[in-house]
Amino acid sequence: MENEEGKTSIAIDKKKKKKDKKIKNKNKKNAKPSDIVSCIAFLSKDQKCSSKREQIYSDDESSEDSDADDISYKRKKRNKKKDKYMINSIFQNEKKNKKIISEDLIISDDKKYIYEDELNIEKTDSIILNGKIYNDVGTLELHIFNYDESIFNIYDDTIIDNYPLCMDIVNSSYYKNMNLVAIGTLDKNIGLWDIHSMDSLEPVCYLGNQGSAYDDAYSNGKKKKKKRKVEVEPAEPAQEMQEVKEVQEESQNNETENGKDEAVAYENVTIGDKPSSHEKKKKKKKFKNELQGHTDSVTCINISKIIPNLLCSGSKDHTIKLWDLSSLQILHTFDFHNKKINNLNFHESDTNLLLSTSSDKTLKIYDIRKNQVGLDIELDSTPESTIWSKANDYTIYSTDIHGYINKIDIRNAITTPSSFSNKNNIVKFKAFDTSCISLLNLECNTNLGLAGSEDGIIKAFDFSKFSENEHPPLIYTRNVKKNLFFMKDNTDWPHVVFFGCDNLYDWDLKECEEISKHFKL
Repeated sequence: MENEEGKTSIAIDKKKKKKDKKIKNKNKKNAKPSDIVSCIAFLSKDQKCSSKREQIYSDDESSEDSDADDISYKRKKRNKKKDKYMINSIFQNEKKNKKIISEDLIISDDKKYIYEDELNIEKTDSIILNGKIYNDVGTLELHIFNYDESIFNIYDDTIIDNYPLCMDIVNSSYYKNMNLVAIGTLDKNIGLWDIHSMDSLEPVCYLGNQGSAYDDAYSNGKKKKKKRKVEVEPAEPAQEMQEVKEVQEESQNNETENGKDEAVAYENVTIGDKPSSHEKKKKKKKFKNELQGHTDSVTCINISKIIPNLLCSGSKDHTIKLWDLSSLQILHTFDFHNKKINNLNFHESDTNLLLSTSSDKTLKIYDIRKNQVGLDIELDSTPESTIWSKANDYTIYSTDIHGYINKIDIRNAITTPSSFSNKNNIVKFKAFDTSCISLLNLECNTNLGLAGSEDGIIKAFDFSKFSENEHPPLIYTRNVKKNLFFMKDNTDWPHVVFFGCDNLYDWDLKECEEISKHFKL
């Protein structure tokens, strides 16, 4: 009898432990991920303004005894890994240093420190910025990057007002020769942060805040402590047209001052001719200090390379807004999607073209001078990453949540939208078993396509052979063994790409024999 009771008790204990284990695993699975590099931006050494930060010296080192030439020597050099499957990070092989001046216990773990002898950015350095999401806080991190000297260092970071979701670099010529980065966060605001004054813990200004224009925020070179948010009434269509003309004139003036031979300008501007559904909605009461902008999370940002004071932003509120960075005000709102905006990209050579994708499974192309969709493409699945081809001006590459990569040809559809059909103009192939989270078409070789899945598989394809009858050949596969959230290339060292995982990582494609040989890097 006692044996039977004992067996019953053991069986109950096993069932309880099994149940507890299932609950534990379920909780672990449903837990929110932490330490996510959610977005990356690159500032080239040619665009970079000089840092205003003064060199700081340690207790055992005076300014008189220090030699400026020693700064580059003291900067940590990145160790090259022999194992090709290893992934390089600024946090790997971190060594203790007697010159550590602070450890940020709020946003950092034991791997991250600020070094006193790394506080200068040199002329030959590029800057990599990334937004990072921790359990309870969002940060902006700045890194020094110089492949000629094998340098990849953490430089500075700051806590920002919310979780960062997207970012892009603002052209320095519009803001007293300062380097700013536009950051969209989980809330509805877009802040402009001064890269060289990150200690301020607040942005220079917010888009949609007329009272916080950059010239007002900086008085005699000093930043004001508080920025007053002013109510702005929505502009009438005629006012919108006038604002766009002012943007055109300012762009022409700025480019003339910079010594450019030709200035890019709008022609036959017609923004605001027809009211969008967004403008038809019932106007809500405006309260003092309310920013004029999105009403939900800002999910994507892109700044025009041709007219660099034009910024577009997409949001979870389904809208796309076109901004004038010189006035911080909205030029126009496009409201043609039914769900969250996933991607926005200005065309790199055509001034007026803008593409957008959304969770409503559509890709739309606009002429930004007009309040209408020039081309509306229905996709088979929810898009993840969408980019313009670097080899062909009117080819688009798009990935989706089911692991497919699509090639979309819009050459004839630009002039004759009715000629477009999914059957004739879209070809696709399955690249991954999971969602293809990011896609790059690299400048070092425009046929090189680099795609990454959410589970950290990176694949290099040859896009020169991408047609209905032929899928692009797979040249190389790499498993970074980490969840991947973002990938970014750069113009200074186009053979180097950056991965946003739990930290920021880099990969020199020249070190991969298969890729280097096939694409002749």
